[in-house]
Amino acid sequence: MLFLHENKKQASFFGYCDDWNLIQEAHMTRKGILHILWNRTSHSKSVYCDDQWIVLPANSIATLTSFYHLKMSESSKGIVSFFFNREFYCLRDHDHEISCNGILFFGAQSIPLIIIPQDKRKMFESLWNVFMDEFKIQDIVQNEMLLALLKRLIIQITRIAKESFHYNQLEPSRIDTVRKFHMLVDEHYKAKKKVSDYSLLMGIAAKSLTNIMLIAKQESPLQVIHNRIILEIKRLLLYSNKALNEISTELQFEDIGQMAKLFKKKTGFSPIEFRRSILKMQEQLPKGNPAIKKGKSDIYRLN
Repeated sequence: MLFLHENKKQASFFGYCDDWNLIQEAHMTRKGILHILWNRTSHSKSVYCDDQWIVLPANSIATLTSFYHLKMSESSKGIVSFFFNREFYCLRDHDHEISCNGILFFGAQSIPLIIIPQDKRKMFESLWNVFMDEFKIQDIVQNEMLLALLKRLIIQITRIAKESFHYNQLEPSRIDTVRKFHMLVDEHYKAKKKVSDYSLLMGIAAKSLTNIMLIAKQESPLQVIHNRIILEIKRLLLYSNKALNEISTELQFEDIGQMAKLFKKKTGFSPIEFRRSILKMQEQLPKGNPAIKKGKSDIYRLN
């Protein structure tokens, strides 16, 4: 089943889908898509992102941006997606409303995985039911209702994430420091590769930033920076035809050797070894079912 609320004049969309084929198709065809993937089953499910399988435990949520390369299969069946773009709701412009950036979206950390606590599951199911009811009501206030529900969903997920990721041990100002650091790394990782670069942008000492990340039980600032760089190298190796010298230049390394040394240190593979092994493995990934894509799921297009 696919519900799609779309305003073509504003190029905005918001939708819900419980069909893994259609989720995958939407990710490939809708520019700037953002996902809230929710495993609503009582069993673990998996999706393939960039170069690895991500396991979503029962009653868990993962958030993805369009920068990830998403593939799904029968092992993904049971995962649903609430998806939207910035034209429907811009997370960056409205961060003061939901405080999720750097935690759920637009951060340099790995894919956030949030397990819904037992005492919160009834509330999430109730919210899901309200979404389903609202998708079926087409009137002039539907857009505002769906937007309000999306905000509520994101806020509830962010609250759980802050507790799960130990952010609640920090003062609010320090939580904002961690979020801001993740967002800045995601924005500037190509040009700025030192912790001091970011502490300067943030107006704090590099040691203070390191201590705050330690208290929050996060990876060290340098690890965060390196992980984001490695992620981009992997994406360029796997999803572009660029040569190593082109990738090195794009990521503003001094030379190929500097990039290859960092990559080998972090992954255990040379860039060429990594590209060959992962591309060979990806050839074995299951493909979507074209018959389902052609319309065997119920599609409700809400304009």
